[in-house]
Amino acid sequence: MLRLDATLLISLIVTARVSSCSNVSAFDDAKEEKLTPERRRVLDVIFFNDLATANTNTNRYITEEEARNPALLAAKPGDPMRRRVDELREMAAEGYFPAYAALALFRGSYEELARDKSFFAGLRAKADKGDLSSTCFLGAVTIAAEAEQASPGLLQNLDTYLQRGAGAGHGACLAWRAKRKWSLSALDPGASLSSKHRLADELKPDLLESARQGYFFAQWTLFDIHRTFIAAKNYQATALEIERALCWGRLAQQHSNFATVESLTSFLRTGPSPKADRSLFPMIDSYRSSVVPITRKIATPEKCLLLEEQGESK
Repeated sequence: MLRLDATLLISLIVTARVSSCSNVSAFDDAKEEKLTPERRRVLDVIFFNDLATANTNTNRYITEEEARNPALLAAKPGDPMRRRVDELREMAAEGYFPAYAALALFRGSYEELARDKSFFAGLRAKADKGDLSSTCFLGAVTIAAEAEQASPGLLQNLDTYLQRGAGAGHGACLAWRAKRKWSLSALDPGASLSSKHRLADELKPDLLESARQGYFFAQWTLFDIHRTFIAAKNYQATALEIERALCWGRLAQQHSNFATVESLTSFLRTGPSPKADRSLFPMIDSYRSSVVPITRKIATPEKCLLLEEQGESK
């Protein structure tokens, strides 16, 4: 069985339905060599963002009509997940090894390891040769003892891979490392608000860089950080504090409903006793997917980063 780090709060593409490794075409090393750094960065963002939101929906393929009418999506159960797997196959065919390894390593719903676990060794070999995509794939998941038998020493080295990729500035590793640290603080009942502020200050440089590169987990974690501190003020926050949170939340939700600004706006705007000043309602509404369809990319990394640069919250 596959076991993921509890702090990730997800399963590894648990809802995706893939075929067994016997249906995966042979990997083309020549194509991998032809991948440009720019193209690899694009594929990294797609792969790791879908990995991060594996147990939730994806908003990447829906139309505005479907966003406005969820019944249309309900009529096509499983379609977004099938499209995710189709895209994974296309990435593998293009020469992107993490996608190929994921298709070959897991069967059924990606919860079960396939019989051939040799790809863990293949991932390690590529990671040890400096392939940061494989490095961060290894660092992002915690594999149970069954995988350890196929690749001795893997469990002990997972954090090493994560640190190595983050040290090289790879956005996926930066995001996973920071997300894990922040999630651990949230699970600690003894963590004080001041300690969380210190941790947020420590994590923000990595999170902002990863979010700039387009990684969901960084965007979601920035949303959660701002949301946490707004809640600690009983939602009596400044307009800038609120918009920072909503921008990161909307940006992450444009990828998946795992992040939803409604979890914050229900207190600020739409609940029985709204906490925000009424003058802020139009700004708040502009980020709500129930008002502006999620297919409209109103939040961008550039916009959210600009809000971060506008000065410290008061």
